[in-house]
Amino acid sequence: MKALLCALLALSAAGPLRAADGWWETVKDTTPYGLADEAERAEGYWHGLRAGSASIARDGRWELLLSGYAWHEEGDRYNEKAWGLGIARRVTDARGNERLLYALASKDSYSKPQYLAGYAWLARWPLGEKLQFGAGYTAFLMARSKYGPGNYIPFPGVLPVASLGTERMNLMAAYVPAFAGGNVLFVFGRIGF
Repeated sequence: MKALLCALLALSAAGPLRAADGWWETVKDTTPYGLADEAERAEGYWHGLRAGSASIARDGRWELLLSGYAWHEEGDRYNEKAWGLGIARRVTDARGNERLLYALASKDSYSKPQYLAGYAWLARWPLGEKLQFGAGYTAFLMARSKYGPGNYIPFPGVLPVASLGTERMNLMAAYVPAFAGGNVLFVFGRIGF
């Protein structure tokens, strides 16, 4: 339920939900499809998705991802030092929302490597002259030794994500709802170049 509320809050920043467009149009605009031009969108959703992703990869700024902490509801049983490193390409769209393509490797709850590659969208609200709060979602493929299919077979996921920081540096967190050991809050940082 918490994840759904976070997602609805973030989607509200994507723009007004018009009856003529419906909820799917609002959701599509938060994916890379929202960055595609009209001709690319006219080719269909998958073509627009590919074109928008290419736009992020081509026009985005390089950023470094650093992970280091994963709070577990049942912390004594799991590794909370989720050390890791990753890279991202980030663009800010016309509404001031962030869109990222990223790859991240870190330690999982069992101190084994886990690998993520995905897309993140965050609506942002100013909290001062430079400080901003962001909320949105990430859609990704993950490979890890346990859970999902295990044995490092990639599996998809979607999680709510939030950020607090400036244009160049952010503290971010993804919420993983109760799954084999309780709720998890995965905390990482983002540094822009």
